[in-house]
Amino acid sequence: MNLDIEMTDTDAGNANYSWVVRKTVTHTGKISDTAIVRKVKRTLGITYPHRYYFWSNGTLTIEFPKGTNIIIFATVCDEAEAGE
Repeated sequence: MNLDIEMTDTDAGNANYSWVVRKTVTHTGKISDTAIVRKVKRTLGITYPHRYYFWSNGTLTIEFPKGTNIIIFATVCDEAEAGE
């Protein structure tokens, strides 16, 4: 499984995209949602706790407490789409 990851800032709780960090992560085999969240945060160097996460249409959204002003999206893609 490949994940295209985007981390960006927020404005009033919504993704703002005034800056963005993009990465791609590859994982083989089965993996739990919690393990995916840990792997994504580790890849981006995020160490503080997240508020919650949820899946919607193949995209994992990780939200953080107020004041951190970031949000992370991790979209499942096949190898041909990775990094586009």
